[in-house]
Amino acid sequence: MQRALVSRRARRSFAALYLACVLVFLFGVARFYRPGLGLTSMLRFGRDFESRVIPELRHAPRFVVAKTGYDGQFYAQLAAKPVPWDPDVQRALDDPLYRSGRIVPSLVAYALAGGNPVRAMHVFAAMNVVIWCGLAWLLLYWFPAGTAWDFVGWAGILFSAGTMMCVCRALPDFSAFVLIVAGLRLWECGRRNAAAGVLGLAGFVRETSVLAAALVVEKPSDRQRALATLGRATAAVLPALALMLVLRLVVRGTSHAASNNFGLPLMGMLRRFAQVADDGLVKSAGVVATMASIVVQAGFFVVRPRLTEARVRLGFAYVILFLFTNDAIWGGYPGSAPRVLLPLLFAFNLALPRSARLWPLLLLGNLSVVTGWHNLMHPPEPAPASQSKLGG
Repeated sequence: MQRALVSRRARRSFAALYLACVLVFLFGVARFYRPGLGLTSMLRFGRDFESRVIPELRHAPRFVVAKTGYDGQFYAQLAAKPVPWDPDVQRALDDPLYRSGRIVPSLVAYALAGGNPVRAMHVFAAMNVVIWCGLAWLLLYWFPAGTAWDFVGWAGILFSAGTMMCVCRALPDFSAFVLIVAGLRLWECGRRNAAAGVLGLAGFVRETSVLAAALVVEKPSDRQRALATLGRATAAVLPALALMLVLRLVVRGTSHAASNNFGLPLMGMLRRFAQVADDGLVKSAGVVATMASIVVQAGFFVVRPRLTEARVRLGFAYVILFLFTNDAIWGGYPGSAPRVLLPLLFAFNLALPRSARLWPLLLLGNLSVVTGWHNLMHPPEPAPASQSKLGG
């Protein structure tokens, strides 16, 4: 009813504001472009890993940063050569088993590039920019142009620290997140089985996406519906489990990521808060804003656990993940937590009741846009010895 009363003038004004945000995003992305190197600055190949880059990319023109770089460089190499059991690939990856578990976006990039390794690297670097535009359109279903509340919910997700990290560092987390968003859209439109299938695809992209299966687990009223719920939950979880099993058979070695990513409840976050206290609030303002937004999101679902709603079940599942995140998730600037917990932000913006008295909660829950903006407007600097436009 409230949306029906929104004036045509207000809708046009907010539509212009939405369009301006898209243009600002594209302007920010353009800052990462380098002639001859494309958007490879988003991949953040690290100078310390240069001796391990796969032969197919070793002499390809690409942007190289100082020190170790970031995770996108490993997924880009999987895109160039999606054969995780190959010795060159295993040598190039910092954690072959862990990285291979998120190989699906790399496979898509490889297919779109027609199997050309260098082209696949460039496709992978740019994929999240296109996916971001798709998400901007998809979110209009819940946050149409017309009110300030809708605008904050829409922009708060698209420019959050988690989203901007995924885009500006070419991370596969974003594909999984958008599939979860699409899964909830299908669920709320009554397409239950399709929603479960899409969530299964999300599990292929990132293993923690299996938590999103919570949105298809509704309380059954009879035996037939109980069996249907079990079938949907299985469809949402089984692909990720199958991929993990296959990779353990074909990829040598073990992954140490799980032990670093998860630990005792809240300990990782509390240690990060302690570090912030030592560094000072001014120096750590972006980290504080991001952490505060996540705490507000999680606190909302703890206080208001209405598990009859799919969006609340989704949020509550990621509250559980939030509780067990460890130092590897919270460390760095702004840390991996905002991208790992993107579904929590999405569910929060959907589930928070639209009330004037809850405006402060909405703004606090979306406070990570401060860090997201910084990520978008500050492309990485090249390593001193990589000014020749060659990666090697």
